[in-house]
Amino acid sequence: METPILSIVTPTYNHAHYLPQFFESIFSQNFDNLEIIITDDASTDNTLEVLEYYQRKIPYLRVYRNETNQGPVVTVNQAIQHARGKYLNFCSSDDCLLPGFCTQLVQWLELNPSAAICCSDPCFFEGEVLDPAKLRVEKLGTEDQIFHPETFWKYANNGFWIAGHATMYRKDILISHGLFAAELFHSCDWFLHFEIAAQYPIGYVARPLAALRCTPQSYSGCTSPQKRQLIADRVMNRLKAKKYKRLRQFFRRTGLLRHFGMPAFLIMLKTPLYWSHIPIIARKFGWDYCKRRFLKRICG
Repeated sequence: METPILSIVTPTYNHAHYLPQFFESIFSQNFDNLEIIITDDASTDNTLEVLEYYQRKIPYLRVYRNETNQGPVVTVNQAIQHARGKYLNFCSSDDCLLPGFCTQLVQWLELNPSAAICCSDPCFFEGEVLDPAKLRVEKLGTEDQIFHPETFWKYANNGFWIAGHATMYRKDILISHGLFAAELFHSCDWFLHFEIAAQYPIGYVARPLAALRCTPQSYSGCTSPQKRQLIADRVMNRLKAKKYKRLRQFFRRTGLLRHFGMPAFLIMLKTPLYWSHIPIIARKFGWDYCKRRFLKRICG
């Protein structure tokens, strides 16, 4: 079998009812030079039965199954080891690719071999069926661009971000960075994207090409304040490592730790290494807001 240029890696758990929409979004790509790798994370519904049905119809679909539930991050990292493509995309089984995603992002990466990843405008939808008329699109720019490490922090400082569901990765670079850190839960791709952007050029295609389904049960949607505090603590502990010195400077210049709100601000106050981050974070939130929240926290 010819080696595919693109591997679409998909974790699934109890998403039997979403799988037909997922596969239809792949078929709509009209892109043949790919493989689909789906790992069933020990589903308790009829997910495996649905996958077996599609496996009989799709020669480029490979299905794996975890004996016990491992969670989406571990499952994706394991699936990457099976991927043969030059490029990777991670599309959850309840999400959808929009027409043109594969062709346009593969083409962009082929034309820009120094770039590590290429992303598009993220969009979001709710409900059982994707209705293009009801997609919520987050426009990140007006024209295709390539961002270089020396200047990307300026765009990140103004709100530019890289949505994992709307991104294509160069596999060798992703693997060289150690894949996704499962301890960071749903923030693992957020952290890795900025780690890569601090070292390699990043591409942006100014069109909505992938849609994420928003549900109360979604992985990124199930975040309690306690979990958010835990992720903030782990991110900031991770950044203390010597190998992340350059990335820590990137986070300081952009004020990216504001992503975690007050939990990160309180950690900064107790950690001298992060004191230089405080003025940038405070300017983003507003000094008065930070002071009120801090006094409320310590005074009860």
